[in-house]
Amino acid sequence: TLNTSLGHYIFCNSPNSSSLKIAEIKTNDWLSLSTDRAVCFRMWYYTPRVDLPFNIQLVQGDDEQLTRIAASIPGKDPSSNDWALINIALPSEKFKIIIRLNNTGRPLVFDDISVDYCDEPHPTPTKTLYECDFESSCSDDFVSLPAYPYQWSILKASDAIKIEKQAPSIDYTFGNQSGHYALLPISKVVGAGNAGYLHLQTELNI
Repeated sequence: TLNTSLGHYIFCNSPNSSSLKIAEIKTNDWLSLSTDRAVCFRMWYYTPRVDLPFNIQLVQGDDEQLTRIAASIPGKDPSSNDWALINIALPSEKFKIIIRLNNTGRPLVFDDISVDYCDEPHPTPTKTLYECDFESSCSDDFVSLPAYPYQWSILKASDAIKIEKQAPSIDYTFGNQSGHYALLPISKVVGAGNAGYLHLQTELNI
């Protein structure tokens, strides 16, 4: 952090006991990450040993019994005698983080542990290529292909339930019986394996 002898870090070194082989550091609080930006776990570490494996684990579940390894580090980077960076992209889930050392016979040092936005740029807004709620003239963009046994219809919800008992009684857009949606009646099955296609006649430029 400071690059001076005044700075602090976490130091893990085994006491003179053969029974202590595992050391762990775990976050107390659950991390629940949003999905709008990429979030990363970062930590600087140092060890003089090339062979000193440890890993970063994500713990999930109410009983904290579900764990998965997010990264495995073999030990010291042979090409450097300096601090090394661990940078892991985290999933948009709820979890705790564990740093687990399986062999405490060698010293290991951690510093500047953080969970923050990754260096990646903010994702670009989603581009909508086409949308239709079946409440306007966009309904004319769709046609049920006539050569197939099953035929689609764009109906008001109040009319749809008269044709198909299992149809929704309200639409999604307005949440009432006046709204429209596309319906493929299935109560009168024409035959197994037959098909019906709702064709969008508008060209999409991707």
